[in-house]
Amino acid sequence: MIDCCVLALQNGRLALYIALGAFGVILALLTMFFGYNLKLGVRTTKLEKKNGSEQKQIKDLQERINFLEEKLIKKYSKKKAEELTEKNSNNSSQSEVY
Repeated sequence: MIDCCVLALQNGRLALYIALGAFGVILALLTMFFGYNLKLGVRTTKLEKKNGSEQKQIKDLQERINFLEEKLIKKYSKKKAEELTEKNSNNSSQSEVY
């Protein structure tokens, strides 16, 4: 027959094994969670760095577009001014003929 002390010892060991198993599972889950968070942090850093370089490229392209627009406007304005000057000179030469 099993003595109450032996039964208490068996129940104590069983409770200890269950507690150690639960601790192991919780530890494994925490490790996975923090490992994922670390990977996520690295990924976020990489994306921020990539986003920063892309933002720089966008800014450079916008500056280039603005430069080319200004250049085109100056060229168009100069051409338009030449046309107006040419028209004015033609008008003044025609008025001299009459």
